[in-house]
Amino acid sequence: MISEKTLAPVDGMFDQGYKLSYFSESLSKYEKNHLKSIEKDYNVFKSLNTWYKRDIFHIEMLVPFCPKCFSKFVIKNGVKERKLYFYHEGVVNSEIQMYKCKKYGKKFKTDITNIVDDNSNFTHEFKEKCIELAGLFFGSIRKIAYKIKKDTEISISRQTIENWILGYENPKKEISNRYSWDCYK
Repeated sequence: MISEKTLAPVDGMFDQGYKLSYFSESLSKYEKNHLKSIEKDYNVFKSLNTWYKRDIFHIEMLVPFCPKCFSKFVIKNGVKERKLYFYHEGVVNSEIQMYKCKKYGKKFKTDITNIVDDNSNFTHEFKEKCIELAGLFFGSIRKIAYKIKKDTEISISRQTIENWILGYENPKKEISNRYSWDCYK
């Protein structure tokens, strides 16, 4: 009797059962965080051109135009440096492109209100994550601040977190107040 070796199919190696991350908890957490950092909100970046160069996050308008006269005759006029706080990336040094309108001479910068509020360095993603943690920790702001410090190495005041929670409005919340006595009218 001749014994014959049977080879495993090559495409079977790509099956989920063979991923190393399933055998090591630390690798699976790394894989999950890595995938989150790769995913972008393309609605936010649809009108912006963003890239990294020498660990600096550059942001400019995809199609620059003057906000006063809506003219496309604009020229680049330097950059404005700013620190932005992302939850997964941490503190990111960024440069925001400045422009000058040729028609009126008005100077303006790239509108980044889709990423961050005016007069704030914390991104919308960072604030949403804090509000999500508030739901997980049932409103314990100290635990939220500790978790953020542990995850991102960014110290944030408890008052700031409380202001975000109190100022949060749920846009999907549409509750009609139908009481049982309405049925009997």
